[in-house]
Amino acid sequence: MISEDGGQMFCTLDGGGKRSVNFWDKYSYHRVSREYYTVMYDKLPEGRHTLACTVNDLVLGNGVTQSTGHTATIKGILLATPPVL
Repeated sequence: MISEDGGQMFCTLDGGGKRSVNFWDKYSYHRVSREYYTVMYDKLPEGRHTLACTVNDLVLGNGVTQSTGHTATIKGILLATPPVL
């Protein structure tokens, strides 16, 4: 969820490079929470994988407005591509 207190999260998959996801944008300042979807990793080989995520302890801003916190709210994680029927 992108929200007024949204922050930033860094994730790594299988110890690889960091990828970031932001949970705040300039429209969040007006207290408009909204769902946000991102595909961080795709086309992975079958097998076990390790996903590690850390929330950045930094308040995000754009020079005019800023987040009221550094929260990352995750409503769900898709782990596999649904089969095509």
